Amino acid sequence: MKIERVITSYNNMDDSFHEDFNVDDIPFEEIISIFSPKEDDPLMYDPYEINLEQSNLINKYIPSFAFDFGNYSYFLESYSVKE
Repeated sequence: MKIERVITSYNNMDDSFHEDFNVDDIPFEEIISIFSPKEDDPLMYDPYEINLEQSNLINKYIPSFAFDFGNYSYFLESYSVKE
């Protein structure tokens, strides 16, 4: 089983799903340093809301991803996928 991590965005007006963006290019050690996982979630399976400071750190690895906090809320989410 492989864990895929994505940035998921939701519309601020109605909380509807907008899009997923794969962030597997960011090393997991860096993801941990950006988000500081909860003690009971060391592998970061829970969703984590992304704030402006975290978005700036993410953009160092994925400069092509444009955050738009005025219209969307962003979360780091994890999914298990079959290899």
